[in-house]
Amino acid sequence: MPTETTPTPTPATAPRSEPQTRLLGLPQIARLARFARHPGAAVLLCTAERLPLFQDAAMFGAPISINPDLSDWHERHEKVVCSVEHALKHFPLHPERFALVLERGGSIGRDELLERLVAYGYERDEAPGFRVLGDSVELHLSTELDDVVRMEFFGSELDALSRAGAPLERFTLAPRAGVEETVSQVDEGGQPLLAALTGLLFLDAPELYDGTLGDAAERLWALLGGREVVSFGRDPLDLE
Repeated sequence: MPTETTPTPTPATAPRSEPQTRLLGLPQIARLARFARHPGAAVLLCTAERLPLFQDAAMFGAPISINPDLSDWHERHEKVVCSVEHALKHFPLHPERFALVLERGGSIGRDELLERLVAYGYERDEAPGFRVLGDSVELHLSTELDDVVRMEFFGSELDALSRAGAPLERFTLAPRAGVEETVSQVDEGGQPLLAALTGLLFLDAPELYDGTLGDAAERLWALLGGREVVSFGRDPLDLE
């Protein structure tokens, strides 16, 4: 049966591991190491221009996700680097509901699947998009010819599942990259994306946030006020 991914804990329930802290004068490599080596989930906020400075966290053994969205929410890493602009974008209250897990031998109506594909931004007979071939559906995830997920049905049963010709036991269907904001509007209420990210927050050069965000900076500071924070610069928060 198709299932939805398990919800991640909210920031309010995330474990607190160190006090509110402001660390001034740390060089870039030390900031990266402090973030990457933090035990448990962590989010580093920076301006969009400084995102490339934190892409090498793997050198400290910590794979990271950069600016996650609905398209890759289900496979994001424990460590997340996010621009302050992206952190404030509209995001569903329940992002896990937008990841549909398809399993070989599971049951899903083909019409229901096709409706979900269209809702997730995939167009019929396009690439990226999908094609219907008798009892099979081919999902072209990109313009690459071999980047295809093939789903073969026997009635409402997903009889066979493969990607690029290799058999799969399961595949997670999520909104196509680039259309997440439109898709997420169906989730009533919504929230800033930052509110959906758990873990300790690291602030890189927070003195740049006001200039980057303008009037929206007040929203960011309000969100940060209730979170556990380590700041690598000067900020208006009440930190040690």
